[in-house]
Amino acid sequence: MLCFYLYLFQVIIGNQGVQNPKEPEAVSNYDSLNVHDLVVVQLDEEESSDPPYIGKVLEVLEDDVIIHWMRGGYHRQWKEWYTGCGKNRQPYCDTIAKRSILLYGFSLTRKGCLPKETAANIKSAYEDEDC
Repeated sequence: MLCFYLYLFQVIIGNQGVQNPKEPEAVSNYDSLNVHDLVVVQLDEEESSDPPYIGKVLEVLEDDVIIHWMRGGYHRQWKEWYTGCGKNRQPYCDTIAKRSILLYGFSLTRKGCLPKETAANIKSAYEDEDC
């Protein structure tokens, strides 16, 4: 007896699973700021040493936002920042004023890096703030 097996292969065209990163928006209206948005923050000069400063919004308050800080760089992977280790591991969170947010609503690549255009927009936003 002959058996024939029919194999069907799914043909996938294009970059499947690759996110199209969202570009950052300048803050013109804090009402559109949402939980889980990534934000770029301008710190006071005595607090800042080497930008960019990026965090994920955990809660939006009236004049402030609570963010979970992230660690990374313009050309490095970004990861959520935690303090402690083991059972003592806690997210590194902070409450910041909404007015200190330069950009928001962008996304990272699948590998957690800043897309080139987003990195350029962030550098430009920091330069504009320094003037």
